[in-house]
Amino acid sequence: LGLELARWMVERGARHLVLMGRGEPTAFAQERLAAMRAAGATVVLARADVAVREQVARVLADARASMPPLKGIVHAAGVLEDGLLVRQDGERMARVLAPKIQGALNLHEETRGAPLDFFVLFSSVSSVFGTSGQTSYAAANAFLDALAHQRRAQGLTGTTINWGPWAEVGMAARLPAEATKTWATLGLGLLSPASGLSALEGTLRANLTQVVVAGTAEGGAQGPLAPFFEVLVARRPEAPRAQPAGG
Repeated sequence: LGLELARWMVERGARHLVLMGRGEPTAFAQERLAAMRAAGATVVLARADVAVREQVARVLADARASMPPLKGIVHAAGVLEDGLLVRQDGERMARVLAPKIQGALNLHEETRGAPLDFFVLFSSVSSVFGTSGQTSYAAANAFLDALAHQRRAQGLTGTTINWGPWAEVGMAARLPAEATKTWATLGLGLLSPASGLSALEGTLRANLTQVVVAGTAEGGAQGPLAPFFEVLVARRPEAPRAQPAGG
């Protein structure tokens, strides 16, 4: 998902990016990076754990020393450790909470004084609707939602997007087919990368604080969430109407 986002940014004119992750890029990732660089972008790979503040501070210091001023952050880290609550323990929960909660806090604290154009947190519909077996994941994403609102209250930019499952890329794409069936029972379908990136662009243009972006299951919203979706549609405000001159 991070590679898709970086490619999209380069297509939109971004010319200096820092991509941070814990592991080495795969051969596929290297090909994508080469294409971005061929398009004229300077792409720096920083190997670091977003949950470790010292490592985040080092990456940001290096970027400040060698690149133009930092103008935006997208926090898209995440780990899945699904399971019934009775089978969870502190270690399993920490693996999920650390990259989301501590990672977001580290980025927030280390850039609090920077005049950012955007600070985007990739949250999940799990914190809005709740999803089976994802207690830790839902809690971690709820923290991201709260952080975005807190940043706005402090006069900082902040946006949290409660993504539904993506097709082709991201964590959801690596899950077994049974997961798709589970989402379908809730009325959720897979979100294409093109649709997701288009929604991201619209969210940034509208300067929204929190928004749910999700695909709908084939045949429309069904299952236990259908009444919820129907209420949302019914309460959707009408677009402002043009007033005649002098009226």
